Amino acid sequence: MTRAGGPRRRTCASAGCPLADAEREVIGATHAELGAYLLGIWGLPFPVVEAVAYHQTPARVTQARFDLLAVLAVAHALACEHAPQPLECTAAAPPALDEDYLRRLQAGLTWDEARARVESARKEYA
Repeated sequence: MTRAGGPRRRTCASAGCPLADAEREVIGATHAELGAYLLGIWGLPFPVVEAVAYHQTPARVTQARFDLLAVLAVAHALACEHAPQPLECTAAAPPALDEDYLRRLQAGLTWDEARARVESARKEYA
């Protein structure tokens, strides 16, 4: 099975456009929107649907605590720091995901600590 987008996706990568733009151009929706839609149809709880829908744009949701959306958004941003293909993450690490974001939501760790945990896991599972 080939991945959606093919040549258009590679063209978008070389042009540096955000993944969401490429997805909308090729399939009419983003992977986050499609995933959230399917999860909703399948009856998963709203916090799961919301986390999938907004994992790349958590600032679009009012958050008061370090919830499932925040965990997924932070994990996504951290994974993007190690992504082999920049296109996969061109829209992934919004400026709102910084030290203040973690502190405001009382995450209980700093970006440096989160990065160290990712690096530790990479070494352990390499």
